[in-house]
Amino acid sequence: FTAALLLAFTRYDLRLSTAYVRKYLLSLGLTLLLAFGISLSLSALGSTSPVVTEILAPNHKLVQFDRYAIHVQSETGTRSIRGFILTDWPRVSPDGRIVFRDVSGIYLYDPANDQNRLLINARGIEIRSYWLGGEGLLVAGNRPGRGNPLSLFYLDLTAGPEQPRKIPVPEKTLAGLISGDLFGTGKSGGRRFWLFRSRRANAAPARLWEDGNVQDIGDGIPKRIRWAAYINGLVFLDGSEGLSIFKENGERLELAKRIREGISFSFPWNEWVPDQPKAPALYGKRGDRVSRLDLTSFEITDIGALKTPRGSWVEAFLPDLFVLIEEDPALKKLAISSILDDRVEKVREFEDFDSSQKGTRLEIQRWGVLLTRRGSTEAFAFPDLREIKF
Repeated sequence: FTAALLLAFTRYDLRLSTAYVRKYLLSLGLTLLLAFGISLSLSALGSTSPVVTEILAPNHKLVQFDRYAIHVQSETGTRSIRGFILTDWPRVSPDGRIVFRDVSGIYLYDPANDQNRLLINARGIEIRSYWLGGEGLLVAGNRPGRGNPLSLFYLDLTAGPEQPRKIPVPEKTLAGLISGDLFGTGKSGGRRFWLFRSRRANAAPARLWEDGNVQDIGDGIPKRIRWAAYINGLVFLDGSEGLSIFKENGERLELAKRIREGISFSFPWNEWVPDQPKAPALYGKRGDRVSRLDLTSFEITDIGALKTPRGSWVEAFLPDLFVLIEEDPALKKLAISSILDDRVEKVREFEDFDSSQKGTRLEIQRWGVLLTRRGSTEAFAFPDLREIKF
């Protein structure tokens, strides 16, 4: 309106008022048309926003999330589900279901039946943080309205549509958990519990019970914890003193073993925490060797040599999928091997792979490998890493 008014009048212009009105309306129409064109361009850019993350589903569908939509690619074509504004990284269950959050709440998408379900409506709970463990969803947030305290809610994903129930955790205690990571869940004495690792330096992990009681894990907690896991009823904490393993003693956890031999493990960052996973062993990297950690005796055994130790690691998908990745930057090669029954077997080798090159990305997921080179993504499915064409 201001622009049209300035265009309609010129200095010392002495004409009838109708001339000014005609020129004003013409200028107003042109500026509105220009503004409409700019808004259309911006909305077009928004609707084609870049992909935020990609997930290879167990039924060989590629699920792509951008900021405003879900795109599901299969051999029969692509389907888009629009109307979302993504606010967090999607998380994947061990059976392939995907939980994601947008401004309207938390959703569960199942690629198997192509169904999308609202779990938590943001109008009912103002979501501050959430965690996925086993078959349940923990949500920290406030009920709408002034003065409502920060609360913790639990939703059982196996029970069908239902309202989340409140877990009576003191607000001050819950405020300390919000910035933490969930790394384990299970039952003890018939009661459900969750294990949290704080992101604050030197802070001890805690166990939250379904009745709202919160306990420190116990004595002997290492400083500067790099990762934590809960397997076979044991708590694993990797820190500055090495790998510390804790076992249950009643409701408390006590130090069972401390390993200082420099073995490293890698777990997927976007999977939700499985419920009391069982595994006979863990496989990891120790120097220039692939090593096995027995979860009963805690003995470490070397089972193979690494050709390129600096570019190698083992990705663990509990309970029984372990993948060895070896990159040779000099030859620009990438080798993917499986580890099964203490044997390392090469599954596939990729030529022309250079992780330092812009636009090159490798993602190891539970159901396969996503390889992005020169802006194009290729998908390869386990167990034989055959390529999936979309």
